Amino acid sequence: MLVAELGATSLTIGVANLAGEVIEFHDEACDIADGPHSVLGRVEALFHEILDKIEARSADVWGIGIGLPGPVEFATGRPIAPPIMPGWDGYPVRDRLGGVFDAPVWVDNEVNLMALGEVRAGSGGRHDDILYVKIGTGIGAGLVSGGRLHRGRQGCAGDIGHAAVLDDESIVCRCGNTGCLEAVAAGAALARDGTRAAETGRSAVLAEALRERGRVEASDVVHAATCGDRTAVELLVAAAHHIGTLLATLVSFYNPSLVVIGGGVAKAGDLLLATIRQNVYQRSLPLATRELRIEQSTLHDHAGLTGAAFMVLDELFTPARLARWLDTTTPHGSPALADTTA
Repeated sequence: MLVAELGATSLTIGVANLAGEVIEFHDEACDIADGPHSVLGRVEALFHEILDKIEARSADVWGIGIGLPGPVEFATGRPIAPPIMPGWDGYPVRDRLGGVFDAPVWVDNEVNLMALGEVRAGSGGRHDDILYVKIGTGIGAGLVSGGRLHRGRQGCAGDIGHAAVLDDESIVCRCGNTGCLEAVAAGAALARDGTRAAETGRSAVLAEALRERGRVEASDVVHAATCGDRTAVELLVAAAHHIGTLLATLVSFYNPSLVVIGGGVAKAGDLLLATIRQNVYQRSLPLATRELRIEQSTLHDHAGLTGAAFMVLDELFTPARLARWLDTTTPHGSPALADTTA
């Protein structure tokens, strides 16, 4: 199986076996705002390269799983009005890749796939009710209920990044609304606030990063905080406070047994987790937190690829689909298998 996770500023592609194990992968920088033609063209090229590397053919591909950093209508495999993906609205991702590789393709939000990967092969294996939260350039969540991924009616369950956490019209989110969690606590917000701290001289470490590269990124803030830079610590703690406050509401509402924190900003480790835990345990209902664990992802950067592999396996081996391709011994050559109306 071919799998890919597209983030706001990077992409990762890989090959997985029928046990859901990613056996080969490649990652590189990529701007999702370059549009579907450019980004998917690169994904296709990398897929061909990785098949050559493992000495496989396109005809060996049983299915393709793709994660996108925005809302996806799961039934059609099309992104719908994604805030950070100009030019992608309604784009037929499934149809394009299915036509190139002549195999069924399933597309989902990247955080849903991370949640699925964590419950199947990560720290969530012993839990049936999980909330996975990715804190990267943006913020999103994936829900696992009763051991099954919960997508909601159209597929956009868990889009917490655009929940309002501040009544402040000066903080404009990329979605066009104001006061969104993503606009005050995600990686892009940390980079913005870190840049201001560097420019005003409040952080010598961040000022050095700005001089060296001409910009400050969220990873610079995380690094500065782990080195003890006071301003960077304050920025991370403020972001974690907003995230933890919203998660406290979700924990009381959803009552998971495990909250998994992933994404690039989560590499700040205990500095971030401690504040999130404090807010959740203080603000959630005591019964909801009695057995609750809040942990960092154990799959790290491979959670999305692993989840994409299990998504394909889950869909290929449903009784109805299995009956349609079992006689031919392979689902390759049947891209219409992914069409729920076929």
